[in-house]
Amino acid sequence: MIKSSAPTRIDLAGGTLDIWPLHLFFGNAPTLNAAIDLYATVEISPRKDKRVVLRSLDLDLKASFSSLKALPENHPLQLITRTVKFYAPKSGLEISTNCQAPQGSGIGGSSALNIALHGALNKFVGGRFNKQEMIEIARNIET
Repeated sequence: MIKSSAPTRIDLAGGTLDIWPLHLFFGNAPTLNAAIDLYATVEISPRKDKRVVLRSLDLDLKASFSSLKALPENHPLQLITRTVKFYAPKSGLEISTNCQAPQGSGIGGSSALNIALHGALNKFVGGRFNKQEMIEIARNIET
């Protein structure tokens, strides 16, 4: 089993200037954030078949798909489905996620989940990307 986690954050200054596409207009605008002890966690277990099983504990959602090709474009767990499609694992897998940040709270819950998910999936497929590449990929998938 692969486990990954990332902290959420509070924004002290700079707001959303570091978020795509705003960062394109404002260059390297400074932002000031502080990590807090509300985490997004991801656990991945391999399967012996091609099935992709997704569980979001905080949203109380579960979805199961026959294969990677069966993952839909639009789905309540589309951040996860898009990311799994990008990494294209060779085997089936089970992904369980949990975000301690209240949905819609503005403390970066989806971003923390995104980073934890990329870290876990990158490890699952053999570590094809470095940290900077994963940040860019995560940014593009989330937007």
